[in-house]
Amino acid sequence: VVDRVMASDGDTVLKQVNGQCDRMVPYTKPELDYVRNALTQVPVSGTAKVPFYGFPLSDVPVAGKTGTAYRGEPFQDTSWFAAMVPANDPQYVVLAMVEQAGFGSDVAAPLVRRMIETMYGIESNAPVIAQTGQD
Repeated sequence: VVDRVMASDGDTVLKQVNGQCDRMVPYTKPELDYVRNALTQVPVSGTAKVPFYGFPLSDVPVAGKTGTAYRGEPFQDTSWFAAMVPANDPQYVVLAMVEQAGFGSDVAAPLVRRMIETMYGIESNAPVIAQTGQD
């Protein structure tokens, strides 16, 4: 297993970690397929639908999960979104977490969309639109 932490330019490797997996997840293939299918629907008809509007999901299927971590007063919530691409044969995990930024669908999901577009050379003139208040 090789993990790389990339810089925002998409070309510079900041950190590379080589590792060995020594355990298996105790779930059956049908159970994992069900979860992966559900995550694939998040940018299609779920909480990341608006930020991924106009994204070529048929060419680059995305499986993802939005999230909002409540921090308590006086802080704003932490916005996060994690994605696997391509969803049908994951090669990358892309994650954005932004402290005190609100809902995952508002801030983190649009950031991940732009990162995936950059990774795959997808040119997009469409604005990335966030939907306020949904995770």
